[in-house]
Amino acid sequence: IYSNWENDEGICYSHPENLPGTTKDGRSAHFFHIISNAYGCGQRKRRRISNSDYSTSDEHVRWHKTGKSKAIYDNGVMKGWKKILVLYKSSQTGGKPDKADWVMHQYHLGLEEKEKVGEFVVCKIFYQLKANQVDKYEPEMANEASDAFTARDYPKTPMAKTPQLCRPNNSPCETEQTLLKKCETEQKQNYSNLQYQVNH
Repeated sequence: IYSNWENDEGICYSHPENLPGTTKDGRSAHFFHIISNAYGCGQRKRRRISNSDYSTSDEHVRWHKTGKSKAIYDNGVMKGWKKILVLYKSSQTGGKPDKADWVMHQYHLGLEEKEKVGEFVVCKIFYQLKANQVDKYEPEMANEASDAFTARDYPKTPMAKTPQLCRPNNSPCETEQTLLKKCETEQKQNYSNLQYQVNH
């Protein structure tokens, strides 16, 4: 997981192609990110990319939330929320925004559906492959658990027990619960660092 906090190379400043660890083969990269507002007043969150070749051309690029937020539970206890965002690019002339193939899954702690300014979230970013691209990368991804298609709506078959997929190194896949725990750990470490700076 990359620490991508609040700088001019962060998630809301750079195009996903320019972020470390991102690829176009369906594999995901994870980032810590600090939530900030888009403007000095109001509650609108910053999701527009402003420091990239894409935003200085004829297009505006920004993340848009899609679908409903999903509550995440750990052993029956609610821990936080998951949101799905898709990258869109729109013309300055006001044309209809075009959906890009980049998807972000954002996780935050707490009982409130809306994430709080100044707190950490964990973001999973991946390039959503089209059907004809899956075959091309299939040999490389045979042993990797990738949920590059979770943002699409496909018919679902009920299963008695969902199998736990594994990474190439045979370690368990990072579940939503583990991502939230990493977010919680990062927030505690950041708070401890602030306390140390105040006391010294």
